[in-house]
Amino acid sequence: MTDTNQATPETPAQDPEQPKPEAPKKAAETDWRAEAKKWEQRAKENSTAAQRLAALEEAQKTEAQKLAERAEAAEKERDAMRLETLRARVAITKGVPADLVDRLRGDTEDDLAEDADRLLALIQPGKPRGDVAQGPRGDTAALNSDPLLDDLKAKLGIA
Repeated sequence: MTDTNQATPETPAQDPEQPKPEAPKKAAETDWRAEAKKWEQRAKENSTAAQRLAALEEAQKTEAQKLAERAEAAEKERDAMRLETLRARVAITKGVPADLVDRLRGDTEDDLAEDADRLLALIQPGKPRGDVAQGPRGDTAALNSDPLLDDLKAKLGIA
């Protein structure tokens, strides 16, 4: 078995003859305080200058942002006008009715032309045929005849 009680090393006693650490000199402390105050004063001066610079940059930044926003709005308006003009040109070329021009979709002339073709196919699926119940029945009338008048005369027995 091992002995669990181990002897602790004794701490050596302080030798009274050993010199004590010297306290810092008062002059050195005063120098550091003066230096700290000097740097603190410079920091305050720089802080004031930095605040003025930040305010100036903010004012310029605001003007630049205003100009950028105006330019962006003008570009959007220009693009919208170009698209509207292109839409009108395609509608005129394809024969799209004026009230349906705003329904054309696309960004390029080809896209708008394809969409115009699809739209025209929906509103004009083929040649207009009219009502099947209307028109001449049986024999065709002469070019200078009036079928209604002829039918009326036949019903009344007038020659």
